[in-house]
Amino acid sequence: MLREQVRRLQKRVATLEDDIHRGHPRDERARGCRSARPYQAVQGAGDGRKETDLVRKSEESACFCIEELEKTIREKTVALENARAELLTLTGCGRHERLFRQAQRADSAGERARFQEEIAELKQHLAQSKAQSSGGNVRPLEDKLHSHQEDLRETAELADERAIVEDLRALADEHTPKLDTIRKNLLNREGSVNGNELKMPAAPSSQHDLSVARDEITGLKSAYSSLCLQVLESESKLSFSETEQLRKQLKVLEEDVERSLARKERRELAVDACNAFIGWHSGAAAQSQEFQGQIRGTEVTRVADLEMKSGTLSVNFSALIYLISLIATGEEAEEPFETSPRRLERVHSLDLDLFYRAIVHADIERTSELSTSACITTVRVHIEAVRASAAVN
Repeated sequence: MLREQVRRLQKRVATLEDDIHRGHPRDERARGCRSARPYQAVQGAGDGRKETDLVRKSEESACFCIEELEKTIREKTVALENARAELLTLTGCGRHERLFRQAQRADSAGERARFQEEIAELKQHLAQSKAQSSGGNVRPLEDKLHSHQEDLRETAELADERAIVEDLRALADEHTPKLDTIRKNLLNREGSVNGNELKMPAAPSSQHDLSVARDEITGLKSAYSSLCLQVLESESKLSFSETEQLRKQLKVLEEDVERSLARKERRELAVDACNAFIGWHSGAAAQSQEFQGQIRGTEVTRVADLEMKSGTLSVNFSALIYLISLIATGEEAEEPFETSPRRLERVHSLDLDLFYRAIVHADIERTSELSTSACITTVRVHIEAVRASAAVN
């Protein structure tokens, strides 16, 4: 039994050694993976920083463009207020209206040139951003450029509407001399009537002309006022829509900034967690190696102890068997010879019983630790005790 246990333990030790040899390449692969993970994490952190820098640059450029647009909107609002004041002051003067039309044309031409310059600058900025980045941060700039182009188109449409209004004003200016002549005629007639109170009233044809002229004047005034109101309403709507678009763009940019900051924080947390996991895993690997070494040492010591015990047990067993056989033969020689077969069977059975009971009563594990002489004495004592108990019975 002990030999079988020793063989099993040897087989187990061999299997453990095979498992250890097989686990070496796995440990090497795991070490390679652990060494590659921090490099990948650092590389990912560097890429994230580059992306955040590009996003910051694009945000700064977008904020600069938005500030410029706000300035232009303020200038437009000031220009609208000035135009309203001029419209209120120059409703009855054709010369002032002509001067206002010329100034407005010059302003529209300057605005168009400025808008064209802004489009060229935005295109250059878009080309630079495309050359710098790989393509991930270009899409919002393109959207911004499209929105700016739409705003410029709306401003161009507004300029066309202004041109139409100017044409209508030109038509009104063409009719102003006729109105002036009619007014002069009316004033002359009124003066003539006031100068000569005894004259006859004017002819009905002249009264009809006066009523027609008055109706034309009132219609022209109403048309001019309605056109001015329409222009002012369209300009106010355009400015309101531009401000709403700018607010939306600012909200989108703020959300993008918040998302980029959240991504940066997540990446930093992931890098910290990866570094902590790598440190913990390295400590656990060192502890596992120490534990494996301790297990190997304990297994080797246990195998050596078992081998020593098995050797001592085999020696003690052989010595015990030899001594018991000698004692049994010596006692049989000392006892008187009995010829009856029943007596021989009883003696034989008694000797076997004594032998087995002596082995059972003898503490083999304790005797394995003693010497051979001590084992012999203990076995003899137990045999005598068993025989005494058998004789009493």
